[in-house]
Amino acid sequence: MEVVTEWDWIKVQSILDGTWPQPLPPRLLATKENVNDVRRWFVEAHSSRWVTVDTEFYPSNHCLTILGLVARYHDGTISGCQIDVEHIDHETRDWFYHFYKELIKHVPIVFHNCRADIPVLSQAIGSGVDWEDYHSIEDTMLAHAVLWCELPHNLQFIASVLGRYQKLKHLKNNDELLYNFGDCLETDSIQLYLTEQGFKHDPGAESVYREQLLPLAPILDRAISRGLRVNQERVRAARVEYEARVGQARQLATACAGWDINLDSNRQVGWYLYDLRGLPWQFNKDTGNQSIDDEAIARLRMELGPSYDPEEDLTYERAIERIIGGADPILEARVLYIGAKTRLRKYIYALYRNVEKIKEHDYPSQGAYKKAKDKAIQAVIDGSETDIVERIHPDMLTHSQKTGRWSTVDPPIAQLPEDLRDIICPDPGEVWISWDWKAIEPRILEGYCKSRVLKKAFDEGLDIHTWTVCSIFNYDYPPNLCDIMKAPENKEWRDKYVWRSSNDPRRVFAKTARYEMYYGGTGANAAAAAALFGLDPKVLKKACSSLIPADPEYYTWRLALEEQIRRTRLLRTFMGRPRRFLIGGNKMVREGLDQPMQGGTSDIANTTVVLLDRERIPGFQFAWSMHDSQKWHTSRQLVTRSFIQSITDIAARPHIINGRTIPFPIDLEIIYPPGEPEIEGLEEYTH
Repeated sequence: MEVVTEWDWIKVQSILDGTWPQPLPPRLLATKENVNDVRRWFVEAHSSRWVTVDTEFYPSNHCLTILGLVARYHDGTISGCQIDVEHIDHETRDWFYHFYKELIKHVPIVFHNCRADIPVLSQAIGSGVDWEDYHSIEDTMLAHAVLWCELPHNLQFIASVLGRYQKLKHLKNNDELLYNFGDCLETDSIQLYLTEQGFKHDPGAESVYREQLLPLAPILDRAISRGLRVNQERVRAARVEYEARVGQARQLATACAGWDINLDSNRQVGWYLYDLRGLPWQFNKDTGNQSIDDEAIARLRMELGPSYDPEEDLTYERAIERIIGGADPILEARVLYIGAKTRLRKYIYALYRNVEKIKEHDYPSQGAYKKAKDKAIQAVIDGSETDIVERIHPDMLTHSQKTGRWSTVDPPIAQLPEDLRDIICPDPGEVWISWDWKAIEPRILEGYCKSRVLKKAFDEGLDIHTWTVCSIFNYDYPPNLCDIMKAPENKEWRDKYVWRSSNDPRRVFAKTARYEMYYGGTGANAAAAAALFGLDPKVLKKACSSLIPADPEYYTWRLALEEQIRRTRLLRTFMGRPRRFLIGGNKMVREGLDQPMQGGTSDIANTTVVLLDRERIPGFQFAWSMHDSQKWHTSRQLVTRSFIQSITDIAARPHIINGRTIPFPIDLEIIYPPGEPEIEGLEEYTH
């Protein structure tokens, strides 16, 4: 908050000379007696520079209660008009709605979170106020999120920084009309800043706002309104499976501890592991406190052995196998329990009707939201709630992450574990066209730094991670670097270096260390994990120190980027998305090294959705996304080879980065509804 604090101090002169806060402008409250005055206000507003709009509504049913407007004219004057929808007569209300429908055809309308207000207005007024009916739409929340990605974007915070009027937020329960008028005024103030200062000095940010976030708003609103079909049969089966795992974990822990240890209790598990068993204490790397978090458990499991794949989904059978091999039973029981419980609470119970209807934005605090959700989940566990929803409507937020990545919530399906991805499915008679961009972040990095290593790997299809092993450990290179395990000419090389699989610890180390360093780390975490597999720590440390210099173009680019971050505290993606760093030091540098790739991935994904939607193909609609993949609703009749090629041409289009044309290939597949046959002739795309 250092920058924000400086802005606050700058206001002091305005306070002292009496120009802040500004007096409230006039406003007109619609009544049955002043309909003609309201009509004149709207007629005059047709010639305004813009009109800001804010709504009040019941969160439970999105029923509109107050509609407020503020018109800003070209001479700098402003005036407001409001209607108390809940307490007005129907005739006056209908006149007001008619005036509003005419107004939005002629002037830009400014919202703070248009995806909240426009559906409420559409529900209240009916036809004539859908997305396509507006002359143009501005959104101060989305604009602020591009310009100042590290700051909060709610209206109360931004108004505290950029607002021009006395604070009225405290009046929601005492004078909601004045409260609403204040929100309209502050939205107008923010829009004035964005227009005359923010975007005026940052055309790159404005381009991202206008070409990505604004066009995405109606696309995502349609996707959320339609929702996704729930595979109810699979949900029931998954519930049985994971509730069984919870029970198995508890039984295993009780049998091995000799008492009914609570696997939910960090205190009890910590006492067992550190005090009773005498295992080495683990500490949280951020707080320095003794820890029993997931990372601590993972380190203990690695140290005690046997070795394992960190991505492994632990089953009861696998836990028993590991215990026989020397693993600690309580550690295994804890991982089994937490994994199953997390899947149940986040993804499976979330699809029951009473849980699914609880949305975070409907509650005044995180505590109230969590309490309501816990109560609803308990009803599912107790059996008093048995109905699974037919569809879910997860929200997709484009403004909440610093990198520009989306946050998918209620439920968080973008993090669906692989074994649960079939709990949602296409609608009958449709399929999902789905694709993943292949190595999208390293390809973006190649464009930025002009790495010959990465270019050769991508151009020739080389296994970059095995190449890295050979480079940093001074191994001979295998004859075929494209297919390490299957190429017969590599047999002698595999035998020489005892290379048994693509999950060889040396390759895993090279991969994780490379990506750790790309994201600003030192490779120490990758080295620590690899040492648990028996690799020499001294050799690993030396390998880490030689990893970055092994790619000289990347090394040079990284040094220059670090210097730029420290000097300017500003980075941009190749499409112009800014990242203004508000926290300095090593954290800023680490996040700065990550930003060009993460932000660039967001830009490519966003523009792909916008371009495909503009094709206006009937029956082809964005559905949802996760990680570096997208899924689109598609009618079966559409899906032909030529159709797939037309989609691929857009999704896999090249981009110019740092003067170089970089390809971005995709892996495309077709996902079918349960029980429906595959489309003939497209077997290579079958999922």
